[in-house]
Amino acid sequence: MLDDHQEDWLPILPEMPGWGLDATTFNAELSHDVETFQELAQRPWAIRQFHHTRRPYLTDDELREELGIEE
Repeated sequence: MLDDHQEDWLPILPEMPGWGLDATTFNAELSHDVETFQELAQRPWAIRQFHHTRRPYLTDDELREELGIEE
C-alpha cells in the first residue's frame, strides 16, 4: 500500500468469513492493482482468500487464559 498510514477502516465484505468478525487475526490476498486505502474502500471486493493467522501451540493454562475460561 502506498498510503502514509498503515491501517484504515473498511466496509464489511459479504465474502468475509464469520470468524473474521470476531477479532480473529487473519491474512488475505489483495488485488495487485489496489495501491491505496481509498481505492480499497471503493473496491473492498479486491480482498480475497481469507486465511487464519497461525498461532503457536499453547499450554492448557495459556489456552484457558486466551479464551477467558476459569477453572
